Amino acid sequence: MHTAHFRTFTSAHRMRTGRRVANRLGIERIKQSEACAKCHYTVQPDAARSGLPLAGVSCESCHGSAEKWNAVHADPTDSDALKKAEAMGLIRPGNVAGMVNQCFKCHTVNDERLVNEGGHNPGSDFEMTAWLEGEVRHNFIGSRGVRNASTPIERKRMFHIVGQITALERAIREYATAKENGEYAEARVARRKRALERLRAIQQRVKSDVLGRIIELGSKAEPKAGNSQALRRAADSIRELGGKFSSGRDGSSLAAVDELLPAPEEHIGDVYQP
Repeated sequence: MHTAHFRTFTSAHRMRTGRRVANRLGIERIKQSEACAKCHYTVQPDAARSGLPLAGVSCESCHGSAEKWNAVHADPTDSDALKKAEAMGLIRPGNVAGMVNQCFKCHTVNDERLVNEGGHNPGSDFEMTAWLEGEVRHNFIGSRGVRNASTPIERKRMFHIVGQITALERAIREYATAKENGEYAEARVARRKRALERLRAIQQRVKSDVLGRIIELGSKAEPKAGNSQALRRAADSIRELGGKFSSGRDGSSLAAVDELLPAPEEHIGDVYQP
């Protein structure tokens, strides 16, 4: 409740920018619009009222639906609670690819009509570690709730690299679905270019065969009309290779990328401390 994410429950539908987008699309009630609610609120799809918003951007927005694992996760008497909850579907930070994909679902704004007709921003230049070390940081377990610790450097390296792989994959995949030239498609072209530049900088430092292949695929996946099938195939391959890169790695051998990580002044929002 201390983050701008969570406060969307009381703020998103009142913002001028939100109302302007809604008016352009003929949306009367933002909280009851799937296009808005899926990212700005936490929705309970199986409630008596289908699609009932229960909160702003919450734990479930990043860690997955908690219906099956919440009670287990919250059991203070079970030292294996988190492992059991993960087996039930909890997405933990150790699942780097899963966590990154959860965040990118909303931060890339994958809705062409929302962008081109509604005037919604086409997605941010999203970088995982800038958020993880900012307002969304919540690492209390090691101190038993006394301190919100910094994300381990090894994990920050992994989130940075896998984040760029995901940015490339989603830019290519989302361009393939674009139905017209416009801000939505243009933003995907720009995101692909940025991701490739950043991945090349990473590759210069870590010399990974898998990253090299990802860069090769991304470079050949030219965003242009009539190329949708080839773009989807490239995106599928990049996602598969991204999973291969993150599987079994803990970031300990990737110190060369530390100079590429966002500086403290680039972290987004204030870190909550109890």
